[in-house]
Amino acid sequence: MKTIKLLIFTFLFLYTSASFAQNETDALRLSQNYSGGTARVTGMGGAFGALGGDVSTLSINPAGIGVYRSTEFTITPTINVNNSKSNFLGSNYTDSKYAFNLSNLGYVFTLKTQNDKGLVSLSFGFGYNRLADFNKNVTIQTNAANSSLLDGFASFINGNTDQTLSEKEQTSALQKNYPIQAMAYNTYAINYDSASNSFFSDFDRTGQYGQSQMRQINTKGGIGEYDFSIGGNINNMFYFGATMGVQNIYYEEITNHNEYNININSSDRDLKDFTFTDNFKMTGSGLNFKIGAIIKPVDFLRLGLAWHTPTFYSVTTESYNTMLTNFYNGDQYTDKTDINSYNSDVRTSSKIIASAGFVIKQLALIDIDYEHVDYSTIHMRADDYSYANENTNIQNNFKSTYNLKLGAEFKFGDFAVRGGYGFYGSPDKNNSDLSTNSYSGGLGYRGENFFIDFGYTLAQTKYTHTLYSYIQNNANVDVNSKINSNTGRYLMTVGFKF
Repeated sequence: MKTIKLLIFTFLFLYTSASFAQNETDALRLSQNYSGGTARVTGMGGAFGALGGDVSTLSINPAGIGVYRSTEFTITPTINVNNSKSNFLGSNYTDSKYAFNLSNLGYVFTLKTQNDKGLVSLSFGFGYNRLADFNKNVTIQTNAANSSLLDGFASFINGNTDQTLSEKEQTSALQKNYPIQAMAYNTYAINYDSASNSFFSDFDRTGQYGQSQMRQINTKGGIGEYDFSIGGNINNMFYFGATMGVQNIYYEEITNHNEYNININSSDRDLKDFTFTDNFKMTGSGLNFKIGAIIKPVDFLRLGLAWHTPTFYSVTTESYNTMLTNFYNGDQYTDKTDINSYNSDVRTSSKIIASAGFVIKQLALIDIDYEHVDYSTIHMRADDYSYANENTNIQNNFKSTYNLKLGAEFKFGDFAVRGGYGFYGSPDKNNSDLSTNSYSGGLGYRGENFFIDFGYTLAQTKYTHTLYSYIQNNANVDVNSKINSNTGRYLMTVGFKF
Protein backbone atom coordinates (compact mmCIF):
# COMPACT_ATOMS: atom_id res chain seq x y z
CA MET A 1 0.00 0.00 0.00
CA LYS A 2 1.34 3.40 -0.86
CA THR A 3 2.01 5.98 1.85
CA ILE A 4 -1.05 7.73 3.20
CA LYS A 5 -1.00 11.40 2.32
CA LEU A 6 -2.59 13.33 5.12
CA LEU A 7 -4.97 16.26 4.81
CA ILE A 8 -5.81 15.32 1.22
CA PHE A 9 -8.18 12.99 -0.59
CA THR A 10 -6.24 10.11 -2.01
CA PHE A 11 -7.62 7.90 -4.72
CA LEU A 12 -7.97 4.87 -2.49
CA PHE A 13 -9.97 6.83 0.08
CA LEU A 14 -12.19 8.95 -2.11
CA TYR A 15 -12.98 6.63 -4.96
CA THR A 16 -13.14 3.12 -3.56
CA SER A 17 -16.80 2.38 -3.30
CA ALA A 18 -18.26 0.10 -0.66
CA SER A 19 -15.77 1.59 1.80
CA PHE A 20 -16.56 3.43 4.99
CA ALA A 21 -16.87 7.19 4.67
CA GLN A 22 -14.64 7.80 7.65
CA ASN A 23 -10.95 6.97 7.53
CA GLU A 24 -7.70 7.77 9.33
CA THR A 25 -7.52 11.21 7.71
CA ASP A 26 -10.82 12.11 9.34
CA ALA A 27 -9.61 10.78 12.70
CA LEU A 28 -6.49 12.92 12.39
CA ARG A 29 -8.68 15.95 11.71
CA LEU A 30 -10.24 15.44 15.16
CA SER A 31 -6.82 15.28 16.82
CA GLN A 32 -5.11 18.39 15.45
CA ASN A 33 -5.97 21.49 17.47
CA TYR A 34 -4.44 24.92 17.08
CA SER A 35 -4.44 28.08 19.15
CA GLY A 36 -7.89 29.41 19.98
CA GLY A 37 -9.36 31.49 22.75
CA THR A 38 -8.90 35.16 23.57
CA ALA A 39 -7.12 37.81 21.52
CA ARG A 40 -4.50 38.15 24.25
CA VAL A 41 -3.45 34.50 24.21
CA THR A 42 -3.73 34.26 20.43
CA GLY A 43 -1.56 37.36 20.05
CA MET A 44 1.10 35.56 22.09
CA GLY A 45 1.06 32.54 19.77
CA GLY A 46 -1.08 30.45 22.13
CA ALA A 47 1.81 30.32 24.64
CA PHE A 48 0.23 30.79 28.08
CA GLY A 49 0.56 27.47 29.86
CA ALA A 50 2.62 28.79 32.81
CA LEU A 51 1.03 32.23 33.19
CA GLY A 52 -2.67 31.73 33.84
CA GLY A 53 -5.21 34.40 34.62
CA ASP A 54 -6.88 34.13 31.19
CA VAL A 55 -9.98 32.09 30.39
CA SER A 56 -8.18 30.47 27.42
CA THR A 57 -6.04 28.52 29.88
CA LEU A 58 -9.04 26.32 30.68
CA SER A 59 -8.22 24.54 27.41
CA ILE A 60 -4.41 24.75 27.85
CA ASN A 61 -3.42 24.35 31.52
CA PRO A 62 -6.44 24.47 33.86
CA ALA A 63 -4.16 25.47 36.76
CA GLY A 64 -4.25 28.92 35.17
CA ILE A 65 -7.71 29.43 36.67
CA GLY A 66 -6.12 29.33 40.13
CA VAL A 67 -4.20 32.53 39.32
CA TYR A 68 -7.43 34.54 39.19
CA ARG A 69 -8.08 37.02 42.00
CA SER A 70 -11.42 38.38 40.78
CA THR A 71 -14.50 37.46 38.75
CA GLU A 72 -14.22 37.96 35.00
CA PHE A 73 -16.33 37.72 31.83
CA THR A 74 -14.91 37.73 28.29
CA ILE A 75 -16.21 37.41 24.73
CA THR A 76 -14.13 37.16 21.53
CA PRO A 77 -15.67 37.51 18.06
CA THR A 78 -13.35 36.51 15.21
CA ILE A 79 -13.00 36.91 11.45
CA ASN A 80 -11.15 34.15 9.60
CA VAL A 81 -9.63 34.75 6.17
CA ASN A 82 -8.18 31.82 4.24
CA ASN A 83 -6.19 32.15 1.01
CA SER A 84 -5.14 28.99 -0.81
CA LYS A 85 -2.89 28.95 -3.87
CA SER A 86 -2.65 25.85 -6.03
CA ASN A 87 -0.07 24.87 -8.63
CA PHE A 88 -1.23 22.21 -11.07
CA LEU A 89 0.63 21.30 -14.27
CA GLY A 90 2.19 24.77 -14.32
CA SER A 91 -1.09 26.64 -13.73
CA ASN A 92 -1.59 28.71 -10.58
CA TYR A 93 -4.92 29.60 -9.00
CA THR A 94 -5.70 31.52 -5.81
CA ASP A 95 -8.98 31.12 -3.95
CA SER A 96 -10.20 32.55 -0.64
CA LYS A 97 -12.90 32.24 1.99
CA TYR A 98 -14.10 34.48 4.81
CA ALA A 99 -15.89 33.30 7.93
CA PHE A 100 -17.17 34.95 11.10
CA ASN A 101 -17.35 32.97 14.33
CA LEU A 102 -16.92 33.12 18.09
CA SER A 103 -13.42 32.22 19.23
CA ASN A 104 -14.03 32.51 22.97
CA LEU A 105 -16.69 33.05 25.59
CA GLY A 106 -15.81 32.69 29.26
CA TYR A 107 -16.81 33.38 32.84
CA VAL A 108 -14.65 32.82 35.94
CA PHE A 109 -15.85 33.23 39.51
CA THR A 110 -13.27 33.48 42.31
CA LEU A 111 -14.02 32.76 45.96
CA LYS A 112 -11.41 34.08 48.41
CA THR A 113 -10.91 32.25 51.71
CA GLN A 114 -9.38 35.28 53.46
CA ASN A 115 -6.38 33.13 54.35
CA ASP A 116 -2.80 34.24 53.75
CA LYS A 117 -1.51 30.67 53.92
CA GLY A 118 -2.86 27.33 52.80
CA LEU A 119 -5.79 27.57 50.41
CA VAL A 120 -5.94 31.24 49.47
CA SER A 121 -8.72 31.06 46.87
CA LEU A 122 -10.89 28.77 44.74
CA SER A 123 -12.02 29.64 41.24
CA PHE A 124 -14.73 28.13 39.08
CA GLY A 125 -14.93 28.68 35.36
CA PHE A 126 -17.01 28.04 32.29
CA GLY A 127 -15.59 28.74 28.86
CA TYR A 128 -15.97 28.10 25.18
CA ASN A 129 -12.86 27.98 22.98
CA ARG A 130 -12.76 27.31 19.25
CA LEU A 131 -9.89 24.87 18.74
CA ALA A 132 -9.97 24.38 14.97
CA ASP A 133 -11.49 26.09 11.95
CA PHE A 134 -12.12 24.24 8.68
CA ASN A 135 -13.40 27.08 6.49
CA LYS A 136 -11.46 26.99 3.24
CA ASN A 137 -11.90 27.20 -0.52
CA VAL A 138 -9.36 25.55 -2.85
CA THR A 139 -9.51 25.68 -6.64
CA ILE A 140 -7.20 23.60 -8.85
CA GLN A 141 -7.24 24.27 -12.58
CA THR A 142 -5.44 23.55 -15.86
CA ASN A 143 -6.29 23.88 -19.53
CA ALA A 144 -3.81 21.24 -20.66
CA ALA A 145 -4.60 17.98 -18.86
CA ASN A 146 -2.80 14.86 -20.06
CA SER A 147 -5.00 12.37 -18.20
CA SER A 148 -8.47 12.21 -16.67
CA LEU A 149 -10.30 11.27 -13.50
CA LEU A 150 -12.06 8.77 -15.77
CA ASP A 151 -8.73 6.98 -16.23
CA GLY A 152 -8.67 6.56 -12.47
CA PHE A 153 -12.18 5.09 -12.46
CA ALA A 154 -11.37 2.65 -15.26
CA SER A 155 -8.00 1.64 -13.77
CA PHE A 156 -9.53 0.91 -10.39
CA ILE A 157 -12.29 -1.26 -11.85
CA ASN A 158 -9.89 -3.17 -14.08
CA GLY A 159 -7.60 -3.82 -11.14
CA ASN A 160 -10.32 -5.06 -8.82
CA THR A 161 -12.74 -7.08 -10.95
CA ASP A 162 -12.73 -10.55 -12.48
CA GLN A 163 -11.63 -10.10 -16.07
CA THR A 164 -13.17 -13.47 -17.06
CA LEU A 165 -16.72 -12.22 -16.58
CA SER A 166 -18.98 -11.57 -19.53
CA GLU A 167 -20.04 -8.02 -20.34
CA LYS A 168 -23.44 -8.55 -18.68
CA GLU A 169 -21.86 -10.10 -15.58
CA GLN A 170 -19.21 -7.39 -15.48
CA THR A 171 -21.84 -4.65 -15.59
CA SER A 172 -23.86 -6.29 -12.83
CA ALA A 173 -20.77 -6.67 -10.61
CA LEU A 174 -19.84 -3.06 -11.24
CA GLN A 175 -23.26 -1.79 -10.16
CA LYS A 176 -23.24 -3.94 -7.02
CA ASN A 177 -19.67 -3.51 -5.77
CA TYR A 178 -18.49 -0.17 -7.16
CA PRO A 179 -21.41 2.29 -7.20
CA ILE A 180 -19.16 5.36 -7.64
CA GLN A 181 -17.47 3.94 -10.74
CA ALA A 182 -20.86 2.62 -11.89
CA MET A 183 -22.08 6.23 -12.10
CA ALA A 184 -19.42 6.95 -14.70
CA TYR A 185 -20.45 3.84 -16.63
CA ASN A 186 -24.18 4.59 -16.40
CA THR A 187 -23.58 8.12 -17.70
CA TYR A 188 -21.35 6.82 -20.56
CA ALA A 189 -18.22 8.59 -19.33
CA ILE A 190 -16.44 5.23 -19.24
CA ASN A 191 -17.11 2.30 -21.55
CA TYR A 192 -16.55 -1.47 -21.63
CA ASP A 193 -14.52 -3.29 -24.28
CA SER A 194 -15.72 -6.89 -24.51
CA ALA A 195 -12.75 -7.89 -26.67
CA SER A 196 -10.20 -7.00 -23.99
CA ASN A 197 -12.60 -7.41 -21.04
CA SER A 198 -11.66 -3.97 -19.74
CA PHE A 199 -13.14 -0.56 -19.01
CA PHE A 200 -11.75 2.67 -20.48
CA SER A 201 -12.58 6.38 -20.37
CA ASP A 202 -14.34 8.17 -23.19
CA PHE A 203 -11.42 10.59 -23.45
CA ASP A 204 -9.10 7.63 -23.97
CA ARG A 205 -11.38 6.25 -26.71
CA THR A 206 -11.30 9.48 -28.69
CA GLY A 207 -7.79 10.58 -27.79
CA GLN A 208 -9.19 13.92 -26.65
CA TYR A 209 -6.71 14.66 -23.89
CA GLY A 210 -5.66 18.25 -23.44
CA GLN A 211 -9.04 18.98 -21.87
CA SER A 212 -9.51 21.57 -19.14
CA GLN A 213 -9.77 20.33 -15.56
CA MET A 214 -11.06 22.19 -12.54
CA ARG A 215 -11.46 20.90 -9.02
CA GLN A 216 -13.16 23.08 -6.41
CA ILE A 217 -13.00 22.01 -2.76
CA ASN A 218 -15.21 23.88 -0.31
CA THR A 219 -14.89 23.03 3.38
CA LYS A 220 -16.55 24.57 6.40
CA GLY A 221 -17.04 23.94 10.11
CA GLY A 222 -14.79 23.69 13.13
CA ILE A 223 -14.12 22.15 16.53
CA GLY A 224 -15.39 23.92 19.63
CA GLU A 225 -14.83 23.00 23.26
CA TYR A 226 -16.99 23.82 26.27
CA ASP A 227 -14.87 23.79 29.43
CA PHE A 228 -16.01 23.33 33.02
CA SER A 229 -13.12 24.04 35.38
CA ILE A 230 -12.13 24.34 39.01
CA GLY A 231 -8.80 25.51 40.36
CA GLY A 232 -7.12 26.83 43.46
CA ASN A 233 -4.28 28.87 44.88
CA ILE A 234 -2.12 27.52 47.70
CA ASN A 235 0.24 29.95 49.47
CA ASN A 236 0.36 32.12 46.33
CA MET A 237 3.06 29.71 45.14
CA PHE A 238 1.24 26.62 43.89
CA TYR A 239 -1.77 26.65 41.59
CA PHE A 240 -3.80 23.63 40.53
CA GLY A 241 -6.78 23.00 38.30
CA ALA A 242 -8.92 20.49 36.44
CA THR A 243 -11.16 20.83 33.40
CA MET A 244 -13.84 18.69 31.85
CA GLY A 245 -13.99 19.49 28.15
CA VAL A 246 -17.00 18.75 25.96
CA GLN A 247 -16.12 19.08 22.28
CA ASN A 248 -18.35 19.30 19.27
CA ILE A 249 -17.32 18.97 15.63
CA TYR A 250 -18.95 19.95 12.40
CA TYR A 251 -17.09 19.32 9.14
CA GLU A 252 -18.57 19.54 5.67
CA GLU A 253 -16.70 19.18 2.39
CA ILE A 254 -18.08 19.48 -1.13
CA THR A 255 -15.70 18.59 -3.96
CA ASN A 256 -16.64 19.36 -7.56
CA HIS A 257 -14.42 17.90 -10.27
CA ASN A 258 -15.15 19.14 -13.80
CA GLU A 259 -13.47 18.27 -17.09
CA TYR A 260 -14.33 19.96 -20.39
CA ASN A 261 -13.25 18.74 -23.82
CA ILE A 262 -12.13 21.87 -25.65
CA ASN A 263 -11.21 20.04 -28.87
CA ILE A 264 -13.14 21.72 -31.68
CA ASN A 265 -12.86 18.62 -33.90
CA SER A 266 -14.93 16.45 -31.60
CA SER A 267 -17.78 14.49 -33.15
CA ASP A 268 -21.39 14.51 -31.96
CA ARG A 269 -21.05 11.30 -29.98
CA ASP A 270 -17.96 12.45 -28.08
CA LEU A 271 -18.08 13.42 -24.42
CA LYS A 272 -18.19 17.21 -24.09
CA ASP A 273 -17.82 17.58 -20.32
CA PHE A 274 -18.58 15.90 -17.04
CA THR A 275 -18.87 16.92 -13.39
CA PHE A 276 -18.24 14.53 -10.53
CA THR A 277 -19.30 15.72 -7.06
CA ASP A 278 -18.37 14.28 -3.69
CA ASN A 279 -20.40 15.35 -0.66
CA PHE A 280 -19.08 14.52 2.81
CA LYS A 281 -20.23 15.60 6.26
CA MET A 282 -18.99 14.64 9.71
CA THR A 283 -20.64 15.60 12.99
CA GLY A 284 -20.03 14.44 16.52
CA SER A 285 -19.28 15.18 20.14
CA GLY A 286 -16.49 14.19 22.46
CA LEU A 287 -15.40 14.26 26.09
CA ASN A 288 -11.97 14.79 27.64
CA PHE A 289 -10.36 15.80 30.93
CA LYS A 290 -7.38 17.99 31.73
CA ILE A 291 -5.36 18.45 34.88
CA GLY A 292 -2.57 20.89 35.49
CA ALA A 293 -0.29 22.61 37.96
CA ILE A 294 1.73 25.82 38.09
CA ILE A 295 4.47 26.48 40.62
CA LYS A 296 6.07 29.85 41.35
CA PRO A 297 9.45 29.10 42.99
CA VAL A 298 10.50 32.76 42.75
CA ASP A 299 8.58 35.89 41.83
CA PHE A 300 9.79 36.12 38.24
CA LEU A 301 9.48 32.41 37.29
CA ARG A 302 6.47 30.15 36.80
CA LEU A 303 6.65 26.51 35.71
CA GLY A 304 3.59 24.71 34.36
CA LEU A 305 2.69 21.12 33.57
CA ALA A 306 -0.60 19.83 32.13
CA TRP A 307 -1.96 16.54 30.85
CA HIS A 308 -4.88 16.21 28.45
CA THR A 309 -6.58 12.84 28.20
CA PRO A 310 -7.59 11.61 24.76
CA THR A 311 -10.91 12.96 23.53
CA PHE A 312 -13.46 10.17 23.20
CA TYR A 313 -15.65 10.99 20.21
CA SER A 314 -18.91 9.62 18.92
CA VAL A 315 -19.02 10.53 15.24
CA THR A 316 -21.56 10.29 12.43
CA THR A 317 -20.51 10.64 8.78
CA GLU A 318 -22.70 11.00 5.70
CA SER A 319 -21.57 10.92 2.08
CA TYR A 320 -22.95 10.61 -1.43
CA ASN A 321 -21.77 11.26 -4.99
CA THR A 322 -23.30 12.58 -8.19
CA MET A 323 -22.25 12.44 -11.84
CA LEU A 324 -23.35 14.64 -14.75
CA THR A 325 -22.22 14.16 -18.38
CA ASN A 326 -22.90 16.21 -21.52
CA PHE A 327 -22.23 15.04 -25.08
CA TYR A 328 -21.78 17.09 -28.24
CA ASN A 329 -24.97 15.63 -29.72
CA GLY A 330 -26.97 17.22 -26.89
CA ASP A 331 -27.41 14.07 -24.77
CA GLN A 332 -27.14 14.56 -21.00
CA TYR A 333 -27.00 11.88 -18.32
CA THR A 334 -27.06 12.05 -14.52
CA ASP A 335 -26.64 9.50 -11.75
CA LYS A 336 -26.39 9.54 -7.97
CA THR A 337 -25.27 7.10 -5.30
CA ASP A 338 -27.26 6.32 -2.18
CA ILE A 339 -26.55 8.36 0.94
CA ASN A 340 -24.16 6.38 3.14
CA SER A 341 -24.36 7.07 6.87
CA TYR A 342 -22.01 5.53 9.45
CA ASN A 343 -21.57 5.81 13.20
CA SER A 344 -18.20 5.22 14.81
CA ASP A 345 -16.11 5.96 17.89
CA VAL A 346 -12.76 7.74 17.71
CA ARG A 347 -10.17 8.07 20.47
CA THR A 348 -7.74 10.88 19.75
CA SER A 349 -4.22 11.19 21.10
CA SER A 350 -3.43 12.50 24.58
CA LYS A 351 -1.24 15.55 25.11
CA ILE A 352 1.42 16.65 27.62
CA ILE A 353 2.26 20.35 27.93
CA ALA A 354 5.34 21.66 29.76
CA SER A 355 5.61 25.43 30.16
CA ALA A 356 7.93 28.08 31.51
CA GLY A 357 6.81 31.65 32.15
CA PHE A 358 8.80 34.72 33.10
CA VAL A 359 7.26 37.77 34.76
CA ILE A 360 9.48 40.85 34.58
CA LYS A 361 7.86 43.06 37.21
CA GLN A 362 5.12 45.13 35.55
CA LEU A 363 7.06 45.41 32.31
CA ALA A 364 6.79 42.13 30.40
CA LEU A 365 5.60 38.53 30.26
CA ILE A 366 7.31 35.70 28.36
CA ASP A 367 6.04 32.15 27.96
CA ILE A 368 7.30 28.99 26.26
CA ASP A 369 5.00 25.97 25.78
CA TYR A 370 6.21 22.56 24.63
CA GLU A 371 3.52 20.05 23.68
CA HIS A 372 4.05 16.34 23.05
CA VAL A 373 1.45 14.49 20.96
CA ASP A 374 1.57 10.88 19.74
CA TYR A 375 -0.75 10.60 16.74
CA SER A 376 -0.01 6.89 16.34
CA THR A 377 -2.25 6.21 19.37
CA ILE A 378 -5.40 7.37 17.57
CA HIS A 379 -7.92 4.54 17.47
CA MET A 380 -11.18 3.98 15.58
CA ARG A 381 -13.94 1.45 16.16
CA ALA A 382 -17.58 0.69 15.36
CA ASP A 383 -20.05 -2.02 16.30
CA ASP A 384 -20.47 -3.18 12.70
CA TYR A 385 -16.94 -2.58 11.38
CA SER A 386 -13.54 -3.34 12.87
CA TYR A 387 -11.49 -0.52 11.31
CA ALA A 388 -8.56 -2.96 11.45
CA ASN A 389 -6.95 -1.64 8.25
CA GLU A 390 -7.41 2.00 9.28
CA ASN A 391 -5.94 1.43 12.75
CA THR A 392 -2.99 -0.43 11.22
CA ASN A 393 -2.41 2.48 8.84
CA ILE A 394 -2.50 4.89 11.78
CA GLN A 395 0.17 2.92 13.64
CA ASN A 396 2.34 2.52 10.55
CA ASN A 397 2.11 6.05 9.18
CA PHE A 398 1.38 8.44 12.05
CA LYS A 399 4.04 9.38 14.55
CA SER A 400 4.82 11.10 17.82
CA THR A 401 5.65 14.77 17.35
CA TYR A 402 5.83 18.08 19.18
CA ASN A 403 4.36 21.57 19.04
CA LEU A 404 6.32 24.60 20.22
CA LYS A 405 4.78 27.96 21.13
CA LEU A 406 6.59 31.16 22.08
CA GLY A 407 4.93 34.36 23.25
CA ALA A 408 5.78 37.72 24.81
CA GLU A 409 3.86 40.73 26.13
CA PHE A 410 5.41 44.15 26.75
CA LYS A 411 3.51 46.59 28.98
CA PHE A 412 3.40 50.36 28.73
CA GLY A 413 1.22 51.41 31.62
CA ASP A 414 -2.33 50.27 30.85
CA PHE A 415 -1.37 49.31 27.29
CA ALA A 416 0.40 46.22 25.96
CA VAL A 417 2.05 44.99 22.78
CA ARG A 418 2.23 41.24 22.08
CA GLY A 419 3.89 38.83 19.68
CA GLY A 420 4.19 35.07 19.25
CA TYR A 421 5.25 32.12 17.13
CA GLY A 422 3.96 28.57 16.88
CA PHE A 423 5.31 25.43 15.25
CA TYR A 424 3.08 22.36 14.86
CA GLY A 425 4.96 19.24 13.82
CA SER A 426 3.95 16.93 11.00
CA PRO A 427 2.02 13.83 12.13
CA ASP A 428 3.16 11.85 9.07
CA LYS A 429 6.24 9.64 9.36
CA ASN A 430 6.90 9.93 5.66
CA ASN A 431 6.25 13.62 5.06
CA SER A 432 7.76 16.30 7.27
CA ASP A 433 6.32 19.02 4.99
CA LEU A 434 2.92 18.69 6.70
CA SER A 435 4.00 20.95 9.54
CA THR A 436 2.38 24.33 10.25
CA ASN A 437 3.96 27.64 11.23
CA SER A 438 2.01 30.45 12.83
CA TYR A 439 2.93 34.09 13.48
CA SER A 440 0.96 36.28 15.88
CA GLY A 441 0.70 39.78 17.23
CA GLY A 442 -1.64 41.99 19.18
CA LEU A 443 -2.43 45.09 21.21
CA GLY A 444 -4.33 45.53 24.45
CA TYR A 445 -5.69 47.95 27.01
CA ARG A 446 -6.42 46.88 30.59
CA GLY A 447 -8.20 49.21 32.98
CA GLU A 448 -9.37 48.54 36.51
CA ASN A 449 -12.68 46.88 35.58
CA PHE A 450 -12.57 46.72 31.79
CA PHE A 451 -10.14 45.50 29.15
CA ILE A 452 -10.06 45.17 25.38
CA ASP A 453 -7.56 43.23 23.27
CA PHE A 454 -6.90 42.88 19.56
CA GLY A 455 -5.03 39.94 18.10
CA TYR A 456 -3.96 38.55 14.74
CA THR A 457 -2.43 35.23 13.80
CA LEU A 458 -1.30 33.84 10.44
CA ALA A 459 -1.01 30.06 9.99
CA GLN A 460 0.92 28.75 6.98
CA THR A 461 0.67 25.18 5.67
CA LYS A 462 1.97 23.48 2.53
CA TYR A 463 0.67 20.14 1.33
CA THR A 464 0.05 17.97 -1.71
CA HIS A 465 -3.46 17.23 -2.95
CA THR A 466 -3.94 14.09 -5.05
CA LEU A 467 -6.75 14.56 -7.56
CA TYR A 468 -6.77 10.94 -8.70
CA SER A 469 -4.55 7.96 -9.55
CA TYR A 470 -4.47 5.65 -12.54
CA ILE A 471 -2.46 2.76 -13.95
CA GLN A 472 -0.12 3.33 -16.88
CA ASN A 473 2.33 0.69 -18.16
CA ASN A 474 1.63 -1.39 -15.03
CA ALA A 475 2.71 1.51 -12.79
CA ASN A 476 0.62 3.67 -10.51
CA VAL A 477 0.53 7.37 -11.47
CA ASP A 478 -0.60 10.03 -8.99
CA VAL A 479 -1.94 13.30 -10.39
CA ASN A 480 -0.98 15.90 -7.77
CA SER A 481 -1.31 19.59 -7.08
CA LYS A 482 0.80 21.63 -4.65
CA ILE A 483 -1.21 23.76 -2.22
CA ASN A 484 -0.04 26.72 -0.14
CA SER A 485 -2.66 27.60 2.47
CA ASN A 486 -2.55 30.77 4.59
CA THR A 487 -5.18 31.42 7.25
CA GLY A 488 -5.40 34.76 9.00
CA ARG A 489 -7.52 35.32 12.10
CA TYR A 490 -8.58 38.73 13.40
CA LEU A 491 -9.76 38.69 17.02
CA MET A 492 -11.19 41.23 19.45
CA THR A 493 -11.74 40.37 23.10
CA VAL A 494 -13.90 42.49 25.37
CA GLY A 495 -13.70 41.70 29.09
CA PHE A 496 -15.13 42.88 32.39
CA LYS A 497 -13.85 42.34 35.94
CA PHE A 498 -16.08 42.32 38.98
